[in-house]
Amino acid sequence: MALTNAMTAQKEGAALREATRKHLARTEREFRGAKFVESWSRIPKIGAGLTQLPEAVARNTAINLQTQAASMSKMTEAQLSTSFQGFTPENMLRLVRLAMPNTCRNKVFTEFAMESAKD
Repeated sequence: MALTNAMTAQKEGAALREATRKHLARTEREFRGAKFVESWSRIPKIGAGLTQLPEAVARNTAINLQTQAASMSKMTEAQLSTSFQGFTPENMLRLVRLAMPNTCRNKVFTEFAMESAKD
């Protein structure tokens, strides 16, 4: 009888630890997202748009902006011009074609912006 109680208590403890870990991870992610929203909302044209979005969408947008800014800041001018070929209309259409499904995906799914390759 005592062994069964100990095993049950151990399972409940593991479930509680897992629930606490998930809650802390969610809270930390929301905090980082809120900090990014705060920093990006200081930029005049971007900030006006971010303040009009719902909170979750604004957080995801700010995380995406932060990730994009970090990756583009590591690129040289030669890499940018090679990658985007001077922003020709053909490349801009490709960009829109790739980005459009991602902008309306949140109407169907709950999304979380990726912060690292492990997300």
